[in-house]
Amino acid sequence: MSGTTAFDYERAEQRVANLTMAVGVAGVAVFALRQQWTGGLGFGLGALLSYWNLAGVRKLASKLSQNVRQSGLEGASSEGERDQQAARRPGAGRFVLRFLLLAGALYAIFISHLVPLMAAVAGLFSAPAAVLIEMLIELAQYLR
Repeated sequence: MSGTTAFDYERAEQRVANLTMAVGVAGVAVFALRQQWTGGLGFGLGALLSYWNLAGVRKLASKLSQNVRQSGLEGASSEGERDQQAARRPGAGRFVLRFLLLAGALYAIFISHLVPLMAAVAGLFSAPAAVLIEMLIELAQYLR
């Protein structure tokens, strides 16, 4: 086993984004072969929504960490003062809006029957699958 080293979060974030795209492309190929082109299209739509959500979460996390470092949230004296400072930060509305748009897209897919719903839902798991793959990569690097 190797010793402890500093974890490179930026590299891991970029690898998760790349793995999300790779899982999406592989899933499109598998679903296209198994369920015709509509299955591939459904998985592709789900994977695209998953990637879009991942990018939004990364952006929100980056903004939050930057705001904490720069604005003095960690230096606020009382819990009420922290809540007031946090309430002034934009981003929560976009977070909720993203999930409402995601739900709307899935509802449209469900109602239209243009693509299989299960293929689209499976595509939504591209980012979580990429995170699991990244965990295995980091574990393998640590054990080396």
